This record gives sequence, structure tokens and C-alpha cells, in this order.
Amino acid sequence: MTSILPKYKIAALLMFSILFTISCKSSELPKDKAEPKDNSPMAQPSTEWKSVLEIQVLGKTIRIGDKADDVFAVLTPGYRIAEPTKQQIESGLRVTQHYSVDGKLLDVTFERPGNWYVVAGIRWK
Repeated sequence: MTSILPKYKIAALLMFSILFTISCKSSELPKDKAEPKDNSPMAQPSTEWKSVLEIQVLGKTIRIGDKADDVFAVLTPGYRIAEPTKQQIESGLRVTQHYSVDGKLLDVTFERPGNWYVVAGIRWK
């Protein structure tokens, strides 16, 4: 005498799978109702470093040539993730600060061509 219980288990599992798949598809937002995407560089996932001339961070734009004090007003010490990297160059000292902002890594490099340090490079991933 064979049991019909395993057949019911298979049928029940199959029905559950079908209903689960249907419910998942019906809960997706239609394309015209989807949330708008943030296309700013910091919002894009990346595994490689990307150099940029400017970047939007915490509602402010940081650009090549900005004074270090202006950048430090936005990227406070709480966002730093490591000690700065320092490199002696012909015109003086190059300092790269390392930050983590909204899950993204950000390096801002400063050089001192005159009386104050200015942004000389920006890269993120």
C-alpha cells in the first residue's frame, strides 16, 4: 500500500512556489511609478577609483581649486577613516585625506601652490 501523502506534499509545495512567485511579481512597482534614481557620482556603485573634477557631497559641491578650509567645513573629522597620506613633491607637500560618506570612499588631495592648501584631486569609489 503506497501512501498518497508525499504526492500531496509535492503538490502543496508546487502551489506555494507558484503563489509566492505571483505575489512577488505583483508587489513590484510599475516602471513609471518607480522611485527616481540618484545619478550623482557618489550614488553609483563602484569597485574602481574614479577621478573627478567636482563632486556633490553632503549637499555641497567640492571642486578642484577649492580651499582646504572650505572642504573641511563639509567633510568634518567624523568622516575621516584613516590618517592622511603625505607625499613630498617639488612644490611642497601633497596631502590626501581619506573619507567614508554614505557608504562610499572618497579621497581628496590637497597641495599648497601659494599661501593655502587647495584641492588638487578628487577620487571616489
